[in-house]
Amino acid sequence: MTNRDVNILGKTYSQGGTVTNNSKLIASIEEYTTETADDWMEKTIEFTYNEDNKNETPEMFNVIFAASDYFNSDVTSGVSLSIDDVTLIYYNTLSTLTYDGTAIELEDGKTSYDLSAYEYDASLLSYTLKGVGAYATSSYDETTGVLTLTVMGNDYKASVNDPDTYTVYTIQFGYTVEKTYSNTLMVDVSGQRTAPSEDNITLISVYENSENSYSLQLKNFSFNGWLIGDILVTDLTRTENEDGSINYAATDQLVKLDGMGGISLPVTVDANVVDDELTATITISDAGVVVTFAPSITISSDADVNVEAGLKNVTFNRDFNAGWSTLCLPFDYSVTDLGATYAQEFSDADENGLDFSQVSTMEANKPYLVYFSDAVTSTPIYFGVEVKEPSPIVVDKNGYTFQGNYKYNFSMAGLYGVVNTDSDQYQYIRRGGTNSTLNATGAYFTLPSTSSAQSMVLNLSGEITSIDSVVTDGSANGPVYNLQGIRVSNSSLDNLPKGIYMQNGKKIYVK
Repeated sequence: MTNRDVNILGKTYSQGGTVTNNSKLIASIEEYTTETADDWMEKTIEFTYNEDNKNETPEMFNVIFAASDYFNSDVTSGVSLSIDDVTLIYYNTLSTLTYDGTAIELEDGKTSYDLSAYEYDASLLSYTLKGVGAYATSSYDETTGVLTLTVMGNDYKASVNDPDTYTVYTIQFGYTVEKTYSNTLMVDVSGQRTAPSEDNITLISVYENSENSYSLQLKNFSFNGWLIGDILVTDLTRTENEDGSINYAATDQLVKLDGMGGISLPVTVDANVVDDELTATITISDAGVVVTFAPSITISSDADVNVEAGLKNVTFNRDFNAGWSTLCLPFDYSVTDLGATYAQEFSDADENGLDFSQVSTMEANKPYLVYFSDAVTSTPIYFGVEVKEPSPIVVDKNGYTFQGNYKYNFSMAGLYGVVNTDSDQYQYIRRGGTNSTLNATGAYFTLPSTSSAQSMVLNLSGEITSIDSVVTDGSANGPVYNLQGIRVSNSSLDNLPKGIYMQNGKKIYVK
C-alpha cells in the first residue's frame, strides 16, 4: 500500500495507503478516451510535468492501463483494451528558436534554417528544448557562418550514438571572412618590370541574405616610388574547377585609385586558389600596369632547370654576348620581354645549311636563336608568366634537329653548337669535342646519321649570316672544308668550285 498511484496523485481511496515522506511527484499522465477501433492505432500521450520537480531523476514509474474508469472502479461489461509496443519517448528537438527578439518558425522534420540576414552574436540567440531532461551543445564556424546546435534527448548515450536520440540543427548566418595570402609581387609598367618582392593580398568573402559576394584587395600598392593606394575589386565571379582549384575573376571593373588623383580605371583580375595558396594577375590596362602575385623562382644558365608548372615570378640570370645565342625557356615570352633585338626559329634544313625564320614571340620549351645588339652581363631579366613543365621540344627538319637543354654542364660531345666568330656573329654550328659543354637554357643541334659534317652554315631569314665577313681573296691558310664537313683542300682555295667553304672558323665564299 506504499507509493500507490492513487496516493501519489492525491486521490481519495477507501483502503488508504501512504507515500514515503521524501517522495516527489515529477510528472503524471491521466488520459481518458472513448475511442473505438477495429484495428491497431498509434497514440502519443505527453507527460504533465511538475515545474518544481521536473529536473529530478525518477526512481520508479507506476503505469496502469485500464479498460474502465480505474480510479472510480467503473467497470463496464464487454469493453476491452489491447496494448502493444509501449515506448517511453525522450524528445530531442527544439521547442522555440529566437534571434534578436524575432521568433523563428520551426517546422517538424526541418533542421536547417537561414538567418543570413543577420551576423551571428551569441548573446542575441535563445532557444528552448522540447524534451524534459534534454540538453544541447553549440558550435559556430566563422569561416562558413554556420551555427550547429546538437540537441540530445535524456536517453542519449554517446557510446551508442543512436540517431534517434539526438537532432542536429544547422543555422546559416551572414558573415564576412577576410583571408590574407602571402606571396611575391612583380609589377610590369609598360614592359619595365620590377624585381619580385614579398607582399599580401586579401580575399574577402561576404555572405548576406542567402547570397555570396567576393572581393580581392591589394593594400598600399605602389611602383617606382609612386603610391597608388588600396586596389579593391568587388563582385568577383567564383568558379570551382574540376581539379579542385577555385578561380576568382573580374573583367574591366572600374576601381577608384586614390594615388592617381582618385580617378577610376578598369581593372581585370584573374586569381586562383590551390591548396591554400593564391596566385593572381591584376591588370590596369589604361595605365599599362600588370601585377603578378605568385611564387618567385630563379632560372639560370649555371644550374639545372627544375621548376614546377604554374603562375610564377621568374628571375632569369644569364649573360648574353653581343650577337646570336641559342635559348630555350619553360614559358612563353617575346623578343621585347627578353630585351633582345631579334629572334629566329628553326624552319628547314638540308645539306646546304640550316634555315631560320624571324619571330617576335617564343613558345615554352622550344629552342630559338636570339640576337642581342649589345652584351648583357650580370643583369637579371624578370618575367611574370605561366611556367610550363620543363620538357624541351625537339624541332626536327628532315632529320636535322634543334633541341633546348635544361641541364648545367651538359656534354656536347658529338653534338653541334653555335660557334662565335671574330666578328661576334654566330654564323655556323660546329660539332662538339670530348670536353665541350653547354649550360642550361641553351640549345643544340643534331645532324642525320648519314652526315659526317664537322660544321654547317646557319641561314637566318633566308640569308646567309655575316656575308660581310666572308673571306674571298684565297689567302687564308689552314684546311678547307665544304658545308658537309669534308676536307676539300689542305690550305688553298684555288681551283675550288664556286660555293661556300669553312676555313679557320670562317665562312669563305669562292666566286
